[in-house]
Amino acid sequence: MSSILNAKQNKMKYDRANLLRAFQASQKGMSVYRASREYNVPESTLRGRTRGLVAVDVTVGFKPLFSLDEEEKLVKHISYMAGIGYGYNVSKIKYMTRDYALHLGKLLSLLKVSVIVGFMTLLRDGLT
Repeated sequence: MSSILNAKQNKMKYDRANLLRAFQASQKGMSVYRASREYNVPESTLRGRTRGLVAVDVTVGFKPLFSLDEEEKLVKHISYMAGIGYGYNVSKIKYMTRDYALHLGKLLSLLKVSVIVGFMTLLRDGLT
């Protein structure tokens, strides 16, 4: 168990700009080993890029669901409601976020959409 924790702690951090520079240097003829040492990037990471196994500009994680403006509107609404005494719990915020995304026409995977009932239905019922 401790060897697994040590392996995660020893994970090398590198700059993406240096990875791009190392990739370009290796494309111009420098060896992958030397480029990885010179630009301080993991050799295995650079080797995967040069062999075409992984895209050079790949990113880890998900792209944000909302733009900064959309997220700001949601945060302002939640803050306003908290200011007048109506705070949301985490579950309500998740439903509200889901419904807001659907209202904006954002595509959600089936894994993210686990509950159908939401804030927009309540709002629509309240307006009629």
